[in-house]
Amino acid sequence: LKPEAPTRHAMLVVEDAERDPRVWNNPLVTGEPFVRFYAGSPLVTSEGMRLGALCAIDRVPRSLTPAQAQVLVNFAQLAVTALERRQLDQQQLGGIPEEDEDGAIDFAAGPLREQRMRESLSEIVVLVWARPDSNQWPMLYASKSWTDMTGIIVAPPPRFPGEVKLSEMSDDGTPSYAQLPNSLWEYLEPASSETGKFQKLQKAVSTTMMQDASAQQPTVSLSADLRVKNGMAAKAGPGSGPTKHVLCRFTPASMPLDVAAAAIKPSMHSSQINANMHPKGFPAGLLYFCVMMVQEAKPPERSEPQPQTQLSPSAAEPAISSGAMPSGDLSSTFAANGCKRLDLTNLRQQAQAAGLPKKPVGPGAEDMIQARASV
Repeated sequence: LKPEAPTRHAMLVVEDAERDPRVWNNPLVTGEPFVRFYAGSPLVTSEGMRLGALCAIDRVPRSLTPAQAQVLVNFAQLAVTALERRQLDQQQLGGIPEEDEDGAIDFAAGPLREQRMRESLSEIVVLVWARPDSNQWPMLYASKSWTDMTGIIVAPPPRFPGEVKLSEMSDDGTPSYAQLPNSLWEYLEPASSETGKFQKLQKAVSTTMMQDASAQQPTVSLSADLRVKNGMAAKAGPGSGPTKHVLCRFTPASMPLDVAAAAIKPSMHSSQINANMHPKGFPAGLLYFCVMMVQEAKPPERSEPQPQTQLSPSAAEPAISSGAMPSGDLSSTFAANGCKRLDLTNLRQQAQAAGLPKKPVGPGAEDMIQARASV
């Protein structure tokens, strides 16, 4: 199904293909597989090219909520980053971005998008069902970086409805299927001194659940010493596994995962019904993307409340995460490890270190980038 504007970075949603004049004569609608519902988010490369779409299709009419649309956009961003992983690893920073004709600098293409996607390769991304009353937070998705750290593969069900399957990477590089726990905190065990932070994290989830679904949901940040475990250590119970300092950002799945995902527009045809997503059979909770950076040693002590939440300054202009922690929790140690706020200053420093020339950027661009790219 071709999008209405192939060059526009926006979703295509068809709620009932037989009633939609854009597609009702399409062979995929009039014949096999008899598509009735379609929702596709474009796969936009670091250069701004559309490779196609990550889509959800059904043979019956459906509606799509704004939250569901944003989740599809987030996964499209994760997918295209995985497709470009090797290329992003090998590319050099292409220069400092110029200001657009309308005075804006976006993350839909060019050096800003490329740099953000390259930075995301070092981040660990896990989709979890966060519960306010339990530390059993089931994992529904985990990136390759999670597997590299823990050896655990989180695989989606082969068909729907179904259950996520966990396996452990064996010494020969093949998955070994066994009965493994599926909670995030089974593989990231808090040190005894950190339990208060996790109680605050659960309280933040509980507070968010009590809000109206249409309200701006906050991002929660957490900095803690955790024991990182593989499958065997997780089954062995508390006290095993190396301790590392982990910096986490919990972003509601209904919010853009980062500024690169925010450059893709969710469907304007999605349902106006705002409701929190709740998978069938799951207890009360919320869907969060957990983005992590891992440090080998604990940074110097600093006095700051943990965790903190960052709310949008205005409902009309939601705060977007650039891949860094909320600015109130951003430490020099965190910035030094590559997961820093993405603004023109950072790009200039990297470009100058690589010997690249400066490009003209209009007045006020730094303020605009800082407002859009910081949390």
